[in-house]
Amino acid sequence: PRDVIYLHQQPMLFDRSVADNIGYGLKVRGCSRAEIASKVAHALQWSGLEHLAKRNAKTLSGGEKQRVALTRAWVLAPRFLLLDEPTANMDGEALTQTLQLVGRLVDEGVGVVLCSHGLQSDRPLFKRALHLHNSLLQELKSPHSLHAQGPTGPAFDTCHCQRSIS
Repeated sequence: PRDVIYLHQQPMLFDRSVADNIGYGLKVRGCSRAEIASKVAHALQWSGLEHLAKRNAKTLSGGEKQRVALTRAWVLAPRFLLLDEPTANMDGEALTQTLQLVGRLVDEGVGVVLCSHGLQSDRPLFKRALHLHNSLLQELKSPHSLHAQGPTGPAFDTCHCQRSIS
C-alpha cells in the first residue's frame, strides 16, 4: 500500500501552508521534525515550488495545487502513482509545469498510470498507451498513435502506462 499513491483530479489539500501539506505524509509515517523539514526542503527544490512554501495551499491555482499534490506524493518515494486527470482544466504554463513534474517522476523510475479523457501532450512521456472504449481495453502499438488508432470524445478514456505492473 505504501508503494502506490493515488492522486485525484482535484487534489485534497489542507488549510495549511504548502510546506505543511508536502510534509503531511511524512508526519503520518512518524518521521522526526528534522527529517520532515529536510525532506520538505528537498521536495520544494525538486518541484520548483520553494516560492510557495509558506503560502496557504487553499489560495493556490489549480495547477499549483496539482504540483503540490505531486510533490507530496514524490516525497513519500512511491513505486507507482495513479493519476486521475492530472491536467484537467489546465492550459499553458500550468500544463507544461505539471507535465514536467510527471516526466521527472517517470525519469526517476516511478511507475505512472495516468487516466484522461483526451490527453494530447502527455503521450511522449509514456511507453505504453491503453484505450478504454465501450468497455473494451486495447493497447496501442505506440503511445504516439493515440488518434490514429481509436475514437476520441467525452466517452473515450485513455490510460498511459510508464511501465507494466506485474
